[in-house]
Amino acid sequence: ISVNGAASTMKGTVGLVVLCLGVAGCQGQAYWTKPGFNMQDWNRDKYECERDMRQSGSFGTGIFGALNAASVRYLVVGGLAVIAHGFLRLTVDLDIVLDLDPDNARHALEALRGLGYRPRVPVSILDFADPSKRKSWIEEKRMIVFSLISEDHPRVVIDLFVRPPFDFETA
Repeated sequence: ISVNGAASTMKGTVGLVVLCLGVAGCQGQAYWTKPGFNMQDWNRDKYECERDMRQSGSFGTGIFGALNAASVRYLVVGGLAVIAHGFLRLTVDLDIVLDLDPDNARHALEALRGLGYRPRVPVSILDFADPSKRKSWIEEKRMIVFSLISEDHPRVVIDLFVRPPFDFETA
């Protein structure tokens, strides 16, 4: 779904995204692999995941709100986009394609850092805005996404594509 620049599309799907993530996104946790895991444990994990998703503001006031307030150009892709189009799908992350103009990327990273997000790998969050560093990560590390994690919102991982999987301008 297109977000900034087509905000009405996003506003029209937020309710569906919230509903489906409550059903699908949080059930993506690996509750079935824990020995002795019972329904009470599953309900607690599901509640905690949904709480983390709500508190992180994944649905418009936090992540999307921060990106929009910073006038960031981005597209939501992956599982959340599938859910927004009306299909149930398990998802445990938020996949975002940024317009990789260095200023746009820097604004996005500063907005996400303001929400408590940091890179999973030991680099500065602003390194992502540097095209030469992204090129090096792609060529040397075969990196596809730059993952951001937050101690405040441990169940909401944000994956930023280091190279757009499509032409951003025509998407």
